Amino acid sequence: MPGLRRRHRGGTGPRGPRRVRGFMEPCLLLLLHIKPRHGYELAQALAEFGMNQINASLVYRMLRDMERGGLIESQWQTEVSSGPARRIYRLTRVGNAALADWVAQLRETDQVLHHFLGFYHQHMQEGDGEFHWPSSRSREQEAWQLPPTAEGQECGIRPPLEGDSWQIVTKRGGDESAEV
Repeated sequence: MPGLRRRHRGGTGPRGPRRVRGFMEPCLLLLLHIKPRHGYELAQALAEFGMNQINASLVYRMLRDMERGGLIESQWQTEVSSGPARRIYRLTRVGNAALADWVAQLRETDQVLHHFLGFYHQHMQEGDGEFHWPSSRSREQEAWQLPPTAEGQECGIRPPLEGDSWQIVTKRGGDESAEV
């Protein structure tokens, strides 16, 4: 059964929610658009995109592939006062064009995902049966549970009401805060 196999390959678990495959490339391109960086610095900066536990060898493999494809270029930085020379990566014109293409594709994907999630939310509210939300649930109760934050806060995602946006909800003690 396809659904059973997929559940074992992804989902949530100790490493967090499923990630969009191939998302590391546009993240690296954006980071290099901001400024040239060393590979280790790039691996650390991926945490800004939710890739906290990424293996550095995957980052270096991706950088080599991107360099072979002409998206980036690298040079050895030998002026370092201590330690061995390090490779510094820079974006090329081809990489800049690839980043623009990624942004356009991600915008389209964002629209498709928002449409899907809105359709799902409406279906769950209007439908009834074993796999639908009970109509008696309040919006506060609809927040989907996520793993606790590093600070021990409970958190979840609250679906939008009409004309509203999705919210990330965090709770510490009895206090609740929400971000759009």
